[in-house]
Amino acid sequence: MFLWHPDYAPWIVARRSREANPNDRAFFDPKAGEIVWSSRDGMKDYEMEELAARHLVGELVEMPPCESEQEVEAWFLKRGFKVEWI
Repeated sequence: MFLWHPDYAPWIVARRSREANPNDRAFFDPKAGEIVWSSRDGMKDYEMEELAARHLVGELVEMPPCESEQEVEAWFLKRGFKVEWI
């Protein structure tokens, strides 16, 4: 799921593939102009500013349990995020 919010850095917070490494995350690399996957050990400095990270984590902590992908998407859309399933 790709999440975009004007107040936060563009972020991908999950990979649905069963083969996905749970330590992999992705972000929009403004220098490359594309989505880039990286492990937690290989984070880029501009991936996310500390303050924005705290706000986004706060949003995710408040997320209720959802029964479907549609509920997840609706929850993020209600909070001003753009959601794109990849």
